[in-house]
Amino acid sequence: MIEKQAALLKRQDEIKAEVGHGRVSNVTTIDAGGNIVSMRREEDLAAEAGRHRTWTSEAPRPKPAPVKRHEGAMSLLGDLLPPQPEHETNPPPLPPEWPRQELHRQLSKESEDISEALKLIGPEIEKARGEFSKAAAQERLPEYSQLITDAIDALKAAGDAILRCHQFVDQARLDGLERRYLKPLMFTELGDISEPHSPLRSIIHRAIELKHVVGGVPTWKMPASPALIYSGV
Repeated sequence: MIEKQAALLKRQDEIKAEVGHGRVSNVTTIDAGGNIVSMRREEDLAAEAGRHRTWTSEAPRPKPAPVKRHEGAMSLLGDLLPPQPEHETNPPPLPPEWPRQELHRQLSKESEDISEALKLIGPEIEKARGEFSKAAAQERLPEYSQLITDAIDALKAAGDAILRCHQFVDQARLDGLERRYLKPLMFTELGDISEPHSPLRSIIHRAIELKHVVGGVPTWKMPASPALIYSGV
């Protein structure tokens, strides 16, 4: 179904390109001075169709009726007249109202057919894709969960390490050191790791909610507020 959809979409693009392709024609007009002026104009099929579109041009054109000879006259003349010619008994269809009208009708019908076909096949493809995705995800889920577990373990270890950094700087504060000489890294982008909605804790909490990992969210306890720990830095 995917291959068929791709082929239909390709043909749809080809039709759009063909309808939008310009054709150069010579147009004769009269300018404001009354002079006859000839100019070259490029017009695509869509614009040409719009210029000629009327309610009669869009309506189906009836096939001309066969020419029927007068029965009374035929009975009087008998075999004196030759048989009726083909163009009278089976007249050809009416010519198009503008040169590329039939081409436009064919492309319009084909484009409509393709659009309707895509509407029908689309839900079937989505259904098949959903079934495939579900089955494939079940096969890959254990591996992905292990990757998440490794990442969460790394985040927990990072949180522990960051807490130790905070504790070290805070101890320097308690010891009376000017902490600016330590050139401390404040980890402000990660917020206060002791807060429930800090980035690290939020990620770990979501991983537990999605059942990728088991266990609880670490309860990191800051030795003091970040503002106090890093005051004067």
